[in-house]
Amino acid sequence: GSFGLTGDGYRLYGSSRPNRWRSVNGITGDLEVGSIRFSEEVEAYAGMHVRSTVLEDSLKSSEVQMGFDFHVQGDAGPVALVADAELWANAYTTNMEALNPHLYALTVRGRYAATPVLDVEAGLRAAVRRGTDRTTIGWVDPLLGVYWKGWTDVIAYIRFEPYVEKASLSSMAAESPYVNASP
Repeated sequence: GSFGLTGDGYRLYGSSRPNRWRSVNGITGDLEVGSIRFSEEVEAYAGMHVRSTVLEDSLKSSEVQMGFDFHVQGDAGPVALVADAELWANAYTTNMEALNPHLYALTVRGRYAATPVLDVEAGLRAAVRRGTDRTTIGWVDPLLGVYWKGWTDVIAYIRFEPYVEKASLSSMAAESPYVNASP
């Protein structure tokens, strides 16, 4: 597990109100359950993540993120199967009417040893996201990978694995400290 605190404060010079200030404070916590072995072929991992960010200025906004993830892997004959699931929900406190966004994702992939030095991996990642603007979208992406194990202790690989990162108030403030506090 892990625990962290962040904080930053500054004045918004160049604003129409030069005495306007902003502070961004965050708390993060992660807890992961170690490996749980169901049988010789099936093993699972689970985790829970909590993030809280308070962005304070005249607009007063805060965000709490709660996330869960689950990972299971097993063998089905010569194919190594892996499945991952994650669920993220954000809750905002703001003076604007906005929905609390969610991200749900499921990944399933299999890896097959085509030759003693070449593995091939294929799978799908499906996700659904609802944003603060009431828009819900879903998508399915293919996952592809080729791994070459021709050297001792070195694996050369090429992978195609699209990934959507959830936007959060803390990530937006870190990217641009002048972000609007309203989601």
